[in-house]
Amino acid sequence: MKISATISLLILLAAALIGWVGRRGELAEAEAEHTRLMSEAAALGILRIDPDDPGKELRVTKRGRENERAEKQAEAHQVAREIIALAIEMKSLEESGKAQTEAMEERTLTLVDRLLSLDGGQLEIAIADFRASKDVDGEMRNGILSFAIMTLAEEHPERALQLFTEGGDNSLSSGEGKHQISAALAKFAAQDPDAALEWVRANSAKHPDLVTDQVKNGLIRGAAKNDMKLAFGLITELGIKDASNALNEIADTAEDMKARKEFLGLLREFSEKNSATEAGSSGSGALSYLAPGIAKDGFAAGSRWIEENKLSPAERAILARNIAMNAKGPEKGQWIEWMGEGLSGNERETRIEASVQQWTQSDHRAAGEWLAALPEGPAKAPAVAAFAKTVAKYDPQIAAQWALSMPPGEKRTETIKEIHRQWPLDDSSSEAARAAFAREQGIE
Repeated sequence: MKISATISLLILLAAALIGWVGRRGELAEAEAEHTRLMSEAAALGILRIDPDDPGKELRVTKRGRENERAEKQAEAHQVAREIIALAIEMKSLEESGKAQTEAMEERTLTLVDRLLSLDGGQLEIAIADFRASKDVDGEMRNGILSFAIMTLAEEHPERALQLFTEGGDNSLSSGEGKHQISAALAKFAAQDPDAALEWVRANSAKHPDLVTDQVKNGLIRGAAKNDMKLAFGLITELGIKDASNALNEIADTAEDMKARKEFLGLLREFSEKNSATEAGSSGSGALSYLAPGIAKDGFAAGSRWIEENKLSPAERAILARNIAMNAKGPEKGQWIEWMGEGLSGNERETRIEASVQQWTQSDHRAAGEWLAALPEGPAKAPAVAAFAKTVAKYDPQIAAQWALSMPPGEKRTETIKEIHRQWPLDDSSSEAARAAFAREQGIE
């Protein structure tokens, strides 16, 4: 499939931003880059360094500050000009049917890196230049703008939000535009939840089509990082009817046992208080978002947390949706056995079968070894059924052996029929084996 110049550039921009955000945490590299820049600044005469104490705090001369400011502005304009020129060139190549050269790809990456190195003031200059340009078509122009504003949002989310709303760019009405605003709002709320709330209130009236529940959820996520109770209160205050996504955002910020306990208590209060509304009935599934963290804590600690917090059968069933698939490899079986003891009825069978199926698909050998050692109990039959159904299309003979080890009953009959349905018909011998299996098991 031929990728358009617009999509090609935007993919590179997105990948670069993700990489840049990841690099921000690498202190050693940041310090090395800082040292390099300081040396370069000194060589340009922007900074004065005490030769007897290079590590001493640097003092910027007045003239140096003016020179630095002018050079930064010039660099921002230059980066914007070069990115616009590259976008035009890429579009022209696309229209001519020619492929991008390796040199152009290197040039793109270099320009992206230069854009990411700009500070907040420089980014605002570049953004203004992108907006003023008449030479780049709408989709690519909006993509470059969104990328630049999101880069600014990493350090200056409030200013980024202002630029998003004051620009009137068409990209803001798209799902991706709302996602970017929501992400910026989450960063702003983590810094100053009151100010972020005021932004939402003001812009809900000015831009009602822009400040949707998706955008408001960014505020809730950011607020939850500092005050989970405040975040729950915002769901009602902001008038969010379907609370499920907002609650998922809050749950995702609960990174340790203490925070997960607080979330559980607040969720129970919220559900009880709003039991008669759509918001109250839509959020119970948020418990499943705690599963990755609980599984990461390990089976011993995680299962103890569940017991200590007295999760109801319904709450256990919701948590079980994601618990085994997020568990450490050796502990997947322990969590499945926990489901056998902690769940009941259809929920037990459904959750165990889904977990065993996922495990078998990712590591059938480990799943099979665990299953072979699993004693009889409530987890055994659904686990065997799921394993047999999953391997049937690859090794129907092994699947049949597992199915026939099950006690007679509806589950065994259902599993045997599913194996027969999935039996591969690669050649005459496999066809004959399938027919023989059908006769032996009375399948018509």
